[in-house]
Amino acid sequence: MACKTCSTSSDMAFNPSIALFVYGTLKRGFANYNRYLRMAEHNGKARYLSTASTMNPYPMVVRPADPAINSSGAPQLLDDPGQGFHVEGEVFLIDHDTFHAMDILEGVHRGRYCRRTIAVQLSEPRGEIREQECVTYFFAAADESTRSLPPRAAYTMEHNLNYLLKPINEEIAALCRGDASAPEISLPLLEGSLSKLRCNSGSSLASVSTASSSGSRARLDSDDVEVF
Repeated sequence: MACKTCSTSSDMAFNPSIALFVYGTLKRGFANYNRYLRMAEHNGKARYLSTASTMNPYPMVVRPADPAINSSGAPQLLDDPGQGFHVEGEVFLIDHDTFHAMDILEGVHRGRYCRRTIAVQLSEPRGEIREQECVTYFFAAADESTRSLPPRAAYTMEHNLNYLLKPINEEIAALCRGDASAPEISLPLLEGSLSKLRCNSGSSLASVSTASSSGSRARLDSDDVEVF
C-alpha cells in the first residue's frame, strides 16, 4: 500500500537544516546511528536536536528478526494516522548529502519506503513542548501480515540488540563522510518547514530543476534495505 503523500529526493530541495525524525535504528546509540548518522555528525553534516514524538498517532510495528523472511527486525512505520500510538523518536538536522544518503538507505527510489512531512512535538530543555515539521519515512510495502502486528510506541534497545546487521553501504557512508556529493537541486526551502514541498506520489514540482543522477542512485535488493 503506497503512502498517501510521497516524494523522492529529486523532487525536493536540500538545506543544511532539514529536520529529520528517526524512530528506530538511527536513534543515538542504535545500529545505523553508529554506522551512518554519527559519521555525518562527526563531519558536520548532521546535528542532534531533541527527543520527540509524533503529533498524530501512527502504527509502528516490529517484525521479528528472521533472515528466512528477509526481516532485519527493524521497525516499520505505517501511513495510517489516527491508529497506533504517538511514536517516540529523535530529531536531527541534516544536510543535502545526508538527506540523499537516507533516501538510499530506505530504498525510496524503488518504492520500498516513502518520505513525507509530519508534525512532531520536541522536548525542550526546560520541559517546554514545541511543534516541528520533520521529514520521516513510512513503509510503503506493508501487507496484511505486517498490518496484523501489534503497534508499538517505541523501538527499544532490546529490539536493537536483536537487529540483524547487514554490510555497510559504502555509497551511504561516503555521503555521510563528505567524500561524495548528492545531485544538485535548485529550489528555495524555507528553514524549519517542508510542508510546501509535499506532493502526491508520481507528481513533480514544476519549479524544481535537477542535475542528472541516473548514475548515482543505488539499486539495492530488498534484503539490503535498512529502516529507521
